[in-house]
Amino acid sequence: MWFVVNWVARVLTAAAVFSISSVWASRSAIQDFIEGLPGCQLYDFSNLGSFGSLVDPQFDVLTGAKTDKLLNDLTYFNPKTPRGSQQIEARYRFWNVPDGFEENLKRLGETIDASEGGSISKATVIKIAHLEIQNRQTRHVLGDCYKIHLQYSVFYREFPVWVEVNENFKQELTRIFYYDPSFHMRLTKGELEFYLDGSLTLSEIWELRAIRQATGNFERATPLIDDIGGWWGNYRAKHSVRTSCGEEAATYAYFLNRLSYSGLMRAFKYTRNIVKNVAGGWNNHAADVIMNLRTHEEFVLDSWYLDGGSPANLMTVSDWIQDHKSGRNVVDTLR
Repeated sequence: MWFVVNWVARVLTAAAVFSISSVWASRSAIQDFIEGLPGCQLYDFSNLGSFGSLVDPQFDVLTGAKTDKLLNDLTYFNPKTPRGSQQIEARYRFWNVPDGFEENLKRLGETIDASEGGSISKATVIKIAHLEIQNRQTRHVLGDCYKIHLQYSVFYREFPVWVEVNENFKQELTRIFYYDPSFHMRLTKGELEFYLDGSLTLSEIWELRAIRQATGNFERATPLIDDIGGWWGNYRAKHSVRTSCGEEAATYAYFLNRLSYSGLMRAFKYTRNIVKNVAGGWNNHAADVIMNLRTHEEFVLDSWYLDGGSPANLMTVSDWIQDHKSGRNVVDTLR
């Protein structure tokens, strides 16, 4: 009996050692893959990029075959294929993929297949990528990266790209979102009405002002500074930067989520994309919605009709639906 027990214990121990060594071999291979990614492509495999938003919970444990299925999905929802307005939500999931991601995803699948374990968890890939981002930023060889959505032409052919911003931009963001209760904030007439009826507190007014200010700063720090507002502005001449309202809404959906992720935007959060009929009987204008976490009141952030570098408009939903070009802003900007 003792012999059998001893034999079983040895087998289980050997199996456990083999399993642990396989896991470490897989992690080592994935770490080599992640460390080899250049610049902002590293963000694609963190929880701030395409990998985190594309991989379903059913793919928590990844294999080469599962990454192949993702590649097939990406091919079906190819961002360079024209889509109707009914696909607008799809661009947040499948149209959210910068150039290079599909090739890197394929390489990731090959790396997993070649590793001793043959599988790895999604969470492990994300953690390794996040750690590498921190390491590079500590060494000052990588800044913050943001995703912006641009357009090849008037025919909805979108291409997301990563852009790297410098440390000054990050410091300025932190500065403008810092609320100082002792600061004398002169309220506009509209802000005063929201404050007196309890719809907005002073700190919430400050945060909304900071959000508007941050959008202008963001565009001045990225190629969006060259964007000319509206259809006529975008297509009356050849510009280096073209966006449709859908692309700009996708850009700011990502930007607003990053503000929440970094802890700067606390009283509000991005909730959804919003579309409306402007002319011709189809959904042809899009923007973003943020919600007050205290009151659940929603506001629309819309920058597409403004030239690059201008703070986005921030309006009530009813005002935006009535006239999105009116500029009836809920709050001013910080000064």
